[in-house]
Amino acid sequence: MVGAVQEVRELNGFDAIGYEYDRTAVMTTKPPRAEEEKWYEEEIDDDLKLCYKLNSVLHRGTSKYQEIALIDTKHFGKALIIDGKMQSAEVDEFIYHESLVHPPLLFHPNPKTVFIMGGGEGSAAREVLRHNTVQRVVMCDIDEEVVDFCRTYLSANWAAFASDKLCLIINDARHLEKSREKFDVIVGDLADPMEGGPCYQLYTKSFYEHVVKPKLTDRGIFVTQAQNSFSFTAGAKERAPPPDPTTHGRLLSPASVEAPDPPVRPSSGEGVAKIRVPRAVGRKEGGAIIGGGEKGALSHDGEKGAPPSRWREGAVGEEGGSQERKEAGPAGVLTHREVFSSIYNTLRHVFKYVKAYTAHVPSFADTWGWVMASDHPFNLSAHQIDERIKERLDTELLYLSGESLISSTTLNKSVYKSLQNETHVYTEDDARFIHGHGRAHLLT
Repeated sequence: MVGAVQEVRELNGFDAIGYEYDRTAVMTTKPPRAEEEKWYEEEIDDDLKLCYKLNSVLHRGTSKYQEIALIDTKHFGKALIIDGKMQSAEVDEFIYHESLVHPPLLFHPNPKTVFIMGGGEGSAAREVLRHNTVQRVVMCDIDEEVVDFCRTYLSANWAAFASDKLCLIINDARHLEKSREKFDVIVGDLADPMEGGPCYQLYTKSFYEHVVKPKLTDRGIFVTQAQNSFSFTAGAKERAPPPDPTTHGRLLSPASVEAPDPPVRPSSGEGVAKIRVPRAVGRKEGGAIIGGGEKGALSHDGEKGAPPSRWREGAVGEEGGSQERKEAGPAGVLTHREVFSSIYNTLRHVFKYVKAYTAHVPSFADTWGWVMASDHPFNLSAHQIDERIKERLDTELLYLSGESLISSTTLNKSVYKSLQNETHVYTEDDARFIHGHGRAHLLT
């Protein structure tokens, strides 16, 4: 586990978490054993599952596109679950989101405009808005219900949603193609590419080449998560058949696991411009959810405040900066060939400079990978990165520093050789997918 954290647990979201706390005190203090134990189980592969012991299921809901749950785990605190897969947990989400957002913004000489594909929970926007150079953030997520859910329950992101720099567009991420703006940074905070869904099309060479790259400014940077999966080396074993549509992507809980009533949303607050765009996609086909969502969600250190309940209508501006996009995925010795190496190689066919980097995320139980791409080199030193952090951010980062960022780009021999030797290019007709789903159950 990275660092020791103090968890402040409230039903309606995540408040400040201090880092001067001996977490072992919590881990060794065991409550009296109940007759029934509640667990969240996530299927990683046909013969591999992860189980998280629960305090409770705080909330469950279903949107037009996907199922949403907020659970309180014993080990990782509150966690956001979408379509039965863990998106992030409160004790370590800062690792994912700092790694997703800050490297491209720090390598850019003066990032003013940022486009976020997905990111409906608001955590990526929260991190982007910490940079004092940023003047405008456009976040495009297809699922309005997920956005509203996160605005209500994730209190650490209330300030981000209330920012007048944020423009929220409810639409498929391919709305980027229609925008007249160019962006300094484009961030891909997208759902995993599931077989049968359209999200995988946002990881293809044609999307990077014909949609993303043209929307970047001259020195723009794109960053993406290269996917979250525990599935082992692609091609090493036969791909499992699609999951049963009656159970895939659900958080299942017996009637005895009651979720409390959701908190009443405060009526104050305003700031974000919200645009609803007719949705060209967003239906269920063959049991697979087609729609938005994102990986990595919960927050630890956001400002308190009431979530906005009034949306100020606005329009996407016609002028502005450059773009960068960032994606991530499993990058462990046993998991990196699933999609990480493929996305890396695909971006090498589109951009002149491609930089992969990794970090261990304990709640994902794996090393995670991100890929940055640009037509300009990534040539800052650790000292220069630290200077930019001091100049641009009012508060310290919890995970990243100049040295740690530079070191994260040094990959172990196995992963490095795989990335260099990868030949697969991600296309609509030759895609790689993520396996697995999750459920909650009682264990006696």
